[in-house]
Amino acid sequence: MADEPQRHRIRIECTECGHSQQEPAMVVSTQCRNCRSGISVTNGKSIARQTTTARIAKSQQEELPEPPAKTLEPIVPAPPKPSVREILLHFLNPPSPPRFLTCSVCKHHFKVAGDAQSSQCPKCCGYLSLLDHEINTLWDHSIKTCGNVTIRKNGNFNAASLDCHNLTVMGSVHCPVHCTGDLVIRSHAKFNHPIHCRRLLVEKCSRVEFLSSVIAESACINGHVRGQLTCSGTVSLERRAQFHGLVRTTSLLVKSGAHHFGTVEIINGDSTPANETQSMPANR
Repeated sequence: MADEPQRHRIRIECTECGHSQQEPAMVVSTQCRNCRSGISVTNGKSIARQTTTARIAKSQQEELPEPPAKTLEPIVPAPPKPSVREILLHFLNPPSPPRFLTCSVCKHHFKVAGDAQSSQCPKCCGYLSLLDHEINTLWDHSIKTCGNVTIRKNGNFNAASLDCHNLTVMGSVHCPVHCTGDLVIRSHAKFNHPIHCRRLLVEKCSRVEFLSSVIAESACINGHVRGQLTCSGTVSLERRAQFHGLVRTTSLLVKSGAHHFGTVEIINGDSTPANETQSMPANR
């Protein structure tokens, strides 16, 4: 159409802006070269569009954030059910009850599992061994444990020190002893060094000689003892027991058939002499 002669062209005006331009005579619709609006042509004249076009604008409201994607929690498998064998072993060998310990450094009291072999003090963070020891021969290095120590008949403990919970002596000991529990003596023994324990137990038919100080919270004597004993609690001389020496205690219980040869000194519970200290020889 652009190559048609000039006489086959017509002039039309834009209905929007009034711009005039030439178009082919057979034109039906065109576009204004000025405002780029569409023009409909009927019988050589431009007319306004009968139909309108509309565009839906986006909402002015802020788009809501999408909810976060749900994360799937890991599926934890259920613990397997114990077998019949495990149930029987649990009843035949029940777990050990918890143990109550006293830290040897800060004297803090705390609880640990009964099967534990070592622990750490929750207060001072000191390491504590919970191993038990059984001595049958000559032993020449120190022991420091919160467990129990047993010195058998052929055992000979000859080291710098012995610190433990419960100590059972059936052999010989040649060092200072410190027990947070019971000191049980079942033999004829001689102790040349100081002894500290919670409770002293001398069993029947035992003959014990203490050549240094013995400090305990309580004592129960069933055999023959010679030496000096200091107790913040009660000293009990059982039937047929004999004690030769000085006894410092808050109370002395001498049962029928027992004998004490020496001096009794009544003290306060803090191991210091009372105001009305009584020192008296006894031969019972």
